[in-house]
Amino acid sequence: MDFWYPQVDVLSDDPARWPDALLLDGLTYRHLEASLPVRDRLTRIAKDSSGYLPQPYERLAAACTAQGHEAAAREVSLAKCRRQRASQPAVLRIWGHIQDWTVGYGYRPLRAAAWLVFLLLTATTAFASRQPPAVKPAEAPPSTRSSTSWTCWCPS
Repeated sequence: MDFWYPQVDVLSDDPARWPDALLLDGLTYRHLEASLPVRDRLTRIAKDSSGYLPQPYERLAAACTAQGHEAAAREVSLAKCRRQRASQPAVLRIWGHIQDWTVGYGYRPLRAAAWLVFLLLTATTAFASRQPPAVKPAEAPPSTRSSTSWTCWCPS
């Protein structure tokens, strides 16, 4: 079935009626009538015989956003990035896997926050566990960790 560049206001689709080979590049719609799970729609987009094309993913994400399904729109955007990654050279695929795993290509902000907290706690622990030596020991204040007695640096 060839759906190159048609414009539809309401897309009423039934997955049982769609053929195995689809060409979805350029298909635009404003509203999705059927309440299919987004995973089913992503499976259909992945069957596009043209290979990776960003437009079907972007259109589906925009329709999900317009209907108030933000989580579904993020899932579609992630699927788009993952599909694009599969068509890239090996070095970029590795970098894509790192981005996906660490921050979900920017669509998983809580992962970024978790990494920030992890790095902050790691750095705090590392720097708190060992005080660095003074560059000029004669001018350094007394250490709070040494067993020597405190010297008062108060003016007389």
